[in-house]
Amino acid sequence: MDWLLHGGFAWQTDPKLEFNLHPVLMITGFVFLYGNAILVFRALPGKKKTTLKILHVMLHTLSLVCVIVGLKSVFDSRNLPAKPISNLYSLHSWLGLLSVILYILQVRLISLRATRKISLMMKNSKSIFSEWCFSSLLGC
Repeated sequence: MDWLLHGGFAWQTDPKLEFNLHPVLMITGFVFLYGNAILVFRALPGKKKTTLKILHVMLHTLSLVCVIVGLKSVFDSRNLPAKPISNLYSLHSWLGLLSVILYILQVRLISLRATRKISLMMKNSKSIFSEWCFSSLLGC
């Protein structure tokens, strides 16, 4: 609701309004898109597996784009004013950054797995990373 009370959105021209993008993009990316990417196989059981995989990857990609733009907006809103505000001073910021790093690491590691042995080792870590990222961001 902050964006409604304080004048909407902006990009680098107005850092105060640029901050308003952060909660919208983080909720859209990590809660809505990421949550739907997780549930796509359960929600659409009658569809072809190839179609579901493409939808799954597209939702994860859109989620990642929203999260990265949301992070850029919050860092810009703190670094661009005449009197910059310090970054990463709260538990929320550290847990959020850790969640984004783990999410990117998970996507990167899954895309790099080449052998069956690595695939078997990654099966459990994918689930752990996914559940941790999703539940920690719902708590923030």
